[in-house]
Amino acid sequence: MLRIKNDIVPPFLHPKLSDEDLPTGVSFASAGSGYDELTTVASGVIPVLKQAHYFKEHLVRLQRIVGEKQAKKMVNGALVIVSAGTNDFGFNYYDVPTRKIEFNISGYQDFLQKRLETC
Repeated sequence: MLRIKNDIVPPFLHPKLSDEDLPTGVSFASAGSGYDELTTVASGVIPVLKQAHYFKEHLVRLQRIVGEKQAKKMVNGALVIVSAGTNDFGFNYYDVPTRKIEFNISGYQDFLQKRLETC
């Protein structure tokens, strides 16, 4: 009903990602990522802002494959799931209290919110 792939959604950075894969969905995820750049330093993953950059690259490639009008239609009707932020608190606020020195809990939430808005 939702036309979601029955198998895995391939990663956008897979070296063998084909033009046929793009119109039916790809993943920009990097497990353990967060909005705080310190989180990605600790975990060695792709920062959320870089994932957003890859999404923009995807749009350009998708437009080349299916045309601008169809690409807009596909993206506007797409299911997009964003899950991030818990590792920011786990790594940078509670485990290694790097940000706890800079912010109280409300201040750190505001800091992460501003980072999210830049995506």
